[in-house]
Amino acid sequence: MAMATMSIFALGAALSLLAAGYGLGRLAARGRLMVGRSAMVGKAAFGVALVGVGAAILAGIDHPLEAAFADAMPGWLVAFAAEF
Repeated sequence: MAMATMSIFALGAALSLLAAGYGLGRLAARGRLMVGRSAMVGKAAFGVALVGVGAAILAGIDHPLEAAFADAMPGWLVAFAAEF
């Protein structure tokens, strides 16, 4: 179950980083001024997201979310993850 949870977390993190990289790359083509402004907004948004995730972990909200993900997974995936 831990492997499945970590895989879902890694997939979400990778997809969000890829989306941010793609979006910032397109902005870079439009000009340095726009990129500078976007980078500041992106850094602030990423910081807010990190603080939000940290607060959720400290508040214990991550455990019900993990349980919901585990309940939504097919049985074969849970069994596969339990073997590792």
